[in-house]
Amino acid sequence: MEMKESEVRSLLDRFGEALSDGDLLGIRSCWTIPALVLADREAIPLLNPLEIERLFTRAIHVYRYHGLRTEKPQIIRMEPMNDHLVLVEVQWPGTVKDGAEQINDYTQYILGRDEDGEYRIRVALTRRFESAA
Repeated sequence: MEMKESEVRSLLDRFGEALSDGDLLGIRSCWTIPALVLADREAIPLLNPLEIERLFTRAIHVYRYHGLRTEKPQIIRMEPMNDHLVLVEVQWPGTVKDGAEQINDYTQYILGRDEDGEYRIRVALTRRFESAA
């Protein structure tokens, strides 16, 4: 089965919307089990759906505390690895309510097709860069 860019974009759009809305079930539906999140000095294995919800409950709390909201993902690069895996590099601009950019998260994802044929996130490596503005 070949990679379809529209399927990858659809997954990332759904993930971004769910994150912005604080929709934990929507977020969870974008991930496969097991999965792995790498950030700074952490490696977070996600071995069940509750671990996904706990991780993103904290992330949503931090975003809301700082008044941030996530925008639509901006895909920088997409590279098929094989028939079932694709590497995607994404920029996630974060803005406050007035629209001023505050942060940029750059995340590299490895997406994989599950048994249902849908892409889901298997690995996420996130790097955050604060805005100089």
